[in-house]
Amino acid sequence: MLNSASVRIVRDVREWLSGRADHDAADMDWLPGGNAVCCLEILLEARENWLNSPDPTLWKTGDAHRLLVDTAAPRLTDGYRLPEHGPAVLRVLVDFLDDTDRFHPASMRIAALRKELDRATAKFPTAMADESVWRLAKRIFVAIRADGVDLADDAAVDAWAAAFSAAPTERRRAVLGVLLDRQPELLTCQFVIRDSQVAAIAPGVPVPPQLRRHHPDTCQDCLEAPANPPVALPPINELADAARESVLMRKMVACGRWAGSGRGVTKQGLPPAADTRSLAAALGVEVRDSVRDPRDHLVLAPASNSRRSAAIWCG
Repeated sequence: MLNSASVRIVRDVREWLSGRADHDAADMDWLPGGNAVCCLEILLEARENWLNSPDPTLWKTGDAHRLLVDTAAPRLTDGYRLPEHGPAVLRVLVDFLDDTDRFHPASMRIAALRKELDRATAKFPTAMADESVWRLAKRIFVAIRADGVDLADDAAVDAWAAAFSAAPTERRRAVLGVLLDRQPELLTCQFVIRDSQVAAIAPGVPVPPQLRRHHPDTCQDCLEAPANPPVALPPINELADAARESVLMRKMVACGRWAGSGRGVTKQGLPPAADTRSLAAALGVEVRDSVRDPRDHLVLAPASNSRRSAAIWCG
C-alpha cells in the first residue's frame, strides 16, 4: 500500500497532466485505475518496499536503474502494460517534479536523472523478459495468469496454489526454473499466495497467521472477536484544548514560527549548523556544539518518526 506522500503525488500528477497540452492524459491512460496510473502506483510502492525509498520526490544517483532494472524487472509482472508504461510514467513524474519545483533538495541533478532514466529505459524490456533473474513471486504470478486464473478470485488463486503445492517435479521445474537449482527445498514446499505476496513454507510448518485467509462468516477467531464498544468523545472545545497542550503540537507551532517566511537548507536538505542550533533552542532540545554529522539533526525529529512498522514481503 502506498504511503500518503506517494498517494498525493499520484493525484497531483493526474491533475497536472489534465492542464497541459504537451502530455496526452487520455493516451497515457491517467484516469484513476487506468494502466498508466496503476504502473506509477506499483513502481512507487516497489521503491517503498524493496528500495527503502518512501519519498517520491527524492531521487539519488542510480535510483532509476535500481527501480526499473534491478527491482521491477525481476519482481513485477507485465500487468497494466508495465514494460510499455513503466519508463514513460517515471518520465512524466520527473517532468511533474521539475515543472512544479517539487524535487527534494538532496536529489541528483535533473539533467543527469533524465539521462539515467533514458539508459534504464533502453534496458528495461530485455530485463523484464529475462527469466534467469525472475524472483519467486513473479514466476508464480506469471504461471497463474498463463493458466487463466483471475487474480481477483481468492478461491481460484487458493485452488491454484493447492494444486501447485501437490504438483510433480516436472511441473514445478517448468514454473520455478533456475530457482530450483539455487533453492532445491522449493521442491517440497507448500505455496501460499496472499495479494502480492508468495510464501514457500517448509513441510510440517504451519501457515503464519498473517498469511492465513480469514473469512468473517466462518473463521472462528473472527466470530469470537468481541465488538469494540462505542467511545464517547469529549466536546470539541475540550479536544482542541488537549491538542494545543500536546508536546508534539507545541513543537510544530514553534517550528512553524521559527521557519517564518523560509529558511535556507544544505545540499542534503538539512538546516545549516547555525540554524540547527537555533531550531533546537526554539524546540527546547539540545544538539552538540559542533553540528556536522546529519545524524545530529535526528534529535529534532519526533520520536514517532524514528521507527517504521515492519511488513512481510515474500518472493
